[in-house]
Amino acid sequence: MKTESFWREPNFPGEYQALGLVLGVWFPKGDNKSTTGWLLCDQGCSQIESSILGKDTREFIYSHAGIFSTKNYFNVYPRQVNGQLTFQVNMLHNKNASNWSDWLQKLEAHTDQFRIRGVIHGIKKDTLVVHVKQNVKPNKTPNFEFDVEVRGEVDSLAVGQFVEVFARRTGYVLEIESVELMEDVPSPSIAWAR
Repeated sequence: MKTESFWREPNFPGEYQALGLVLGVWFPKGDNKSTTGWLLCDQGCSQIESSILGKDTREFIYSHAGIFSTKNYFNVYPRQVNGQLTFQVNMLHNKNASNWSDWLQKLEAHTDQFRIRGVIHGIKKDTLVVHVKQNVKPNKTPNFEFDVEVRGEVDSLAVGQFVEVFARRTGYVLEIESVELMEDVPSPSIAWAR
């Protein structure tokens, strides 16, 4: 299965996205119901600062026995904070689901893969800085926006272009697998279609 086929298709050409899948162990800061902590990935060698989004997600995560010691698959939103890769945990995949064995094959095939759609905010020597923001209707202001850095080949790309990046996490870095310029998005700042 191609990486691209695993991800939900955008609803419209200029839709912003930043989503990834990681396998790790949740380790909270402070008490055992904290919304901040780390995802311990790569057999604990990578401790990525993370936060849990939403009450329902937190309750679901903490309802699982062994959440602090068992590896689980998490959907995460990547972002850069003070130059470091961090995650916002959006979902824990349920091992008790009736179709778990089928779903597990897909999860294993796409562990540490990310899809990022946004505007190029900066280009460094071997790094692309992609600006992602909340998708909002015209004349509304996004509630949040952030940057995600991906490393790899960045030739022929320019600041201000809307791109779709597929990347793979290696340690604390997202490495580019492919980049596509989304030419059908003439003005990403107002790209909204429904």
